[in-house]
Order: sequence, then structure tokens, then C-alpha cells
Amino acid sequence: MTPPVPQPDDHAPRLGLVRIHVWVGSVSACVCVFGYLMGTRMGGFGPSLFWVGLFVATTAFAISAVLARLRPDQQKTLEPPFAGLGAGLQVAVLALATLELVSWMKFPAREIMWVNPTELQGLQRPHAQLGWAPSRNFVSKLDFAKEAVEVKLNSHGFRDIEQETDPNRPRVVIIGDSYPVGWGSRYEHSLTPRLRAVLPEAQVFNASWAGFAKDQIALSYSVLARPLKPDVVLVMFMVRPGVDDSLPLYRGLRKPWFILRDGKLEMKGLPIEFVTTAESNQALYRAWEADRVTGPLAAFRFLTHEFPRRYSATGRRLLPDFDWRQINRVGLPGLNAVESVILSDLKRQVEADGAKMIVGIAPGPEIYRGCKDPAKAMATHIASYPDDIDPIDITPRVADDWEQCHNQEFHPNAKGIDRIRDALADRIRTALRQLHKLK
Repeated sequence: MTPPVPQPDDHAPRLGLVRIHVWVGSVSACVCVFGYLMGTRMGGFGPSLFWVGLFVATTAFAISAVLARLRPDQQKTLEPPFAGLGAGLQVAVLALATLELVSWMKFPAREIMWVNPTELQGLQRPHAQLGWAPSRNFVSKLDFAKEAVEVKLNSHGFRDIEQETDPNRPRVVIIGDSYPVGWGSRYEHSLTPRLRAVLPEAQVFNASWAGFAKDQIALSYSVLARPLKPDVVLVMFMVRPGVDDSLPLYRGLRKPWFILRDGKLEMKGLPIEFVTTAESNQALYRAWEADRVTGPLAAFRFLTHEFPRRYSATGRRLLPDFDWRQINRVGLPGLNAVESVILSDLKRQVEADGAKMIVGIAPGPEIYRGCKDPAKAMATHIASYPDDIDPIDITPRVADDWEQCHNQEFHPNAKGIDRIRDALADRIRTALRQLHKLK
């Protein structure tokens, strides 16, 4: 008698797909552990592997639990798409690895100035809170692209005349980056003296300095501007697309920076060390980079946007610094979250001191060169500013002939300043009237 052939149990789970997802989850868990152990050796790469591995492992184990409950016919229906996805991922990883090996020799990493101690000699001095500041009583001719220009700093370290505060006149203090300093232009062609000429009813002081990012500009208010007891604080800076301004380093110099914790700014980098090596600055930068990867979304963004440009030869080959085609379609990216809070907090500080804050914004040279319509691109960027900030956009005033309004260092010359000073002066007078400082 022939023994009966066992019939398959329709309700017994097939473990093919289940085993695959358990295997994927196990590998991802190993990637998670590897990323944790890597730490900050490659900046944000280790933390990104940790978060992505954790996310994929959790997802894979969850899918395996769901698949184990499906009937065999349902699992069989799902096998082709899962198999195709897996094969596609394997081919993609192999292709990227091959392209990376081929590209590495032809597209080396960009050189970064990790240390530059000469920056803190002569023109600049170390500053415990700002990282660096202009030297006091400095006078010298500096060589710029077109000509040698005298740079003279007063006893406070400002590129300005020597003057004491007048209790009978309202005071306007300018803070910002190299744009209001007039980098590359003669002093008489910079913002401070030309704004002073159309505001004889007020005292105008310059407390801006070259290289200051928004974090240093905000700190410079309390360090440099507040002692002058201003009635109006004019904040002016250039917009540089693709640059995260709150960085731990600038041209090899250490500086303070901010991060956001629960929507509030947290200062990092203090006390500042001035005697540094390239290795220690690299370690600092990588720790900063890793500190920003706080979850799966940040990890995916780092791996798809930042990591390819900084660490991958393929990324350097295929990904431009600025996608001007996209910018020409939709405008410049908005203000990032850290900078947005920096400006709002600065305004609260200024108003708590009984003063008014005015913000003036200028495009960086990349925008003039790369955008078909700089004014339109800047308008999109400015629309992202906090509601309590009403910036003055100078772009429409100089965009048509911007080369004639800037020097060889791409900073404003006399013609450029004359295009914008009346708009700034009108806003300053309005603020002073609101404070009952002018009749």
C-alpha cells in the first residue's frame, strides 16, 4: 500500500521572506553597532550609520514579524517585488563602489585650511569670546586684488574715526561682516562715513569686522556694540548660499558656535583655544559635524547631501556646490533654523536694552554670478526670515550693474554704498522717531 503524500498546510508560514528580513535586520544591527563604535572618526558618518542602521534594523524586524503572519500565497505574491528591490540595491551598491574607486584619483578632496596662525598677527588679535577681533590702533596698507588700500583701525579696534559718545545725540552702531567694513575699498568709500554724511543728526559707529558669521555678529553686539549704548543697531551681512554659518572654524581659526536644543540656542566652543594644530582642528570639526546628526532624518540628510560633497570622490564629481538650475527655478534656500533663532534672539536683546534693530542683507558674489535673476532669488530667501525681522534687501538697487557697484574683492564701493545709504538712513530715522530721539 502506497503511503499517503503529505499535503502542505496552507496556514503554515513560509520562512523565505521572513528569513531575508531577519538577515537584513541583523546586518543593519551590526551596522548600527559599527557606527556607534566609529564615533567621530569620520565626522557625522559614524552617527549616521548608527541612526540608519537602527532605523533599518527596526523596520526589517517589524516587517519579518508581519510577514510571518501571512498565508503562503500572500507571501508568494510579495516575493517578486522584494527580490527585485534587493537585487537593485545590490547592483546600486556595487556600481557606486566601482565609481568611487575610479573617481578617487581624479577628484581629490578639497583642501581645507585647518590651521592658520598668521591670521592672528597684526590686523587681527585673539579674542576669548569672538575667536578674533580687529587689532587696536592698527595702520597699514594691505594688498587687495586691484590696489593697495590703507586699513586704519581706531583705539577700539573699529575701522572708523576716533570719537567719544555724545550724550546729546542718538547713536547708531553698525555690526556685521566684511560688507559694512568695506573690505577692499578705501575708508571714505565704505558704509560708515557715507551713512554718517546723510545722518548728521546722529552719531554713527562701526563695530563690524571681516569674517564674522551670524553667531559672531550676535555675540559682537554684547561685546563691542552694547558698551556704546546704541539707540539703533544696524546689522548688515552677506548671504552666501550653501554655507552653514554657525561653524566651529573659519580659515583655520577657532570660533564659538551655536546649536539648537529644544528650540533654544546653546553656545559651544568656549573657552577658545588659540594655539591649535591641524589635527586638533580636524577633530573639533568632526565632533561638530557628528553633534548635528541627532536622528534618522538628520542621518539620511547627512549621507545624501553633506557626506558625498565632503568625503566622496563620486560626490565631488557629480554634485555641484550650488545647483543654480534649481535656484533659478525656486530661488535661494531659506534661512536655516539656527540662524533664524540667532537673529530673533539678537533682536530681543537689542529691544531689551531700549534700542531698535534694523537688518540689511546683501547678496554674496556667488549669487550675482550664478543667478539669472538675483533679486528674485534673494526675495525667496528673505521670505523665510522670522516674522519679527523686517530686512532691507539691497539686491534690487545694485543687481542691474552690480560689477560697477563692487570692488575687486566683491564688496561695495562708493557707488554701491550710495545706492543703498538713503534707504538705510530713512529706516534709521523712522526708528529714532519711534524712540522719540528725533523731532
